[in-house]
Amino acid sequence: MGKQGRSKRKRKAKDMNSLRQKAGAGAETNAFVLGDSLDGLLDDGLAAMLEAAGGGQPVVQSIGGQDGSVQSAGDGLPQPRAKKLSKSQQRKLRKIQEEKAKREKRQHVLATLSRHQLGDEEMGMLRTVASRGQQESKKQLATRVLKMERAGVEVP
Repeated sequence: MGKQGRSKRKRKAKDMNSLRQKAGAGAETNAFVLGDSLDGLLDDGLAAMLEAAGGGQPVVQSIGGQDGSVQSAGDGLPQPRAKKLSKSQQRKLRKIQEEKAKREKRQHVLATLSRHQLGDEEMGMLRTVASRGQQESKKQLATRVLKMERAGVEVP
């Protein structure tokens, strides 16, 4: 049996209990924070030297983990462990990233188009392709010439 004879629900419950125990073990270790609250621990001279040397950032050290080693973190927060993503999660993440890239590219293209868009006067001077071989009436010619003069374009 590849799944150890347990149902999905029982495997999930076992994993959750394991994670809870690991999280509880981290809380039982001896951890101390040095930084802003040095009033009662050190005299003023030593506190000033420590502030100058450390840049005022708190230092966290945990002693007595499972292997008894000392671990330090500069930001004062425990470092999250990197989870390995499943294939479906990787696919979904990749799809989200692709959608985000598409949106950014679309915004860039639309911004470029809006910068190079013709104004209302220029659009009014254009003629349709369907009218391209037809003879203009005197009224159409007069209105086109008037529009071109107003726009400051030389009349052919």
